[in-house]
Amino acid sequence: MKKLKLYDWNGTLVTLDGLRAYFEEHHAQLWHEYKILGDRDPELKKKHLPRMMELVEYATQNDLYPVNVMPRAVERLQADQTEGFRRVVFTSISRELLRKQSRELGIANLVDEVITLEDMKQEFGLEGVTKESPETYQALVQFLQQHNLGICETYTDDGKPRIITAVEVNRMFAERSLPGLGRLYLLDPKAKESLMEQPGYKVINNLQLVR
Repeated sequence: MKKLKLYDWNGTLVTLDGLRAYFEEHHAQLWHEYKILGDRDPELKKKHLPRMMELVEYATQNDLYPVNVMPRAVERLQADQTEGFRRVVFTSISRELLRKQSRELGIANLVDEVITLEDMKQEFGLEGVTKESPETYQALVQFLQQHNLGICETYTDDGKPRIITAVEVNRMFAERSLPGLGRLYLLDPKAKESLMEQPGYKVINNLQLVR
């Protein structure tokens, strides 16, 4: 079966700084509650998710913030192709917006498949879930299998709460002797060490370390 590498989009393959600055300037309270407080309070994040996605779509469609390709992302994705991996992005923004950004950044040909949070909601009847929800990642593994996209060898994300959830989901699948999300990587460009082992995942400071 085909093998794949799974990546988050904002903050992992493309920069998040511009979007963060846009929200801090124009929607500071919402950003604080969704991102800062919401990373510790899943229910609060869930409450603000619809409005956040609405504003992200609006800001992206109207080019209200700058976005760039993350360092080493192009080299990583090119290497994945050479090594025979399907390159899959899992994101909470719409497929159309991601394709728009990837075309404008000149990396559309480096992404083979896009899976969205909305796909999980529609296909599995999940309401009110976020990318931090265990149900989301359980459904994602099933989605990959049902659509014959391949075995997930690695999942890379810049959000620690999401990686921690993925660790738990990997354990659940391992207990049933089933493939999960593979090796997990938390991307932190500010990490002093290039590679740090944590329970169930690794912290990396550049994408070339995704193996």
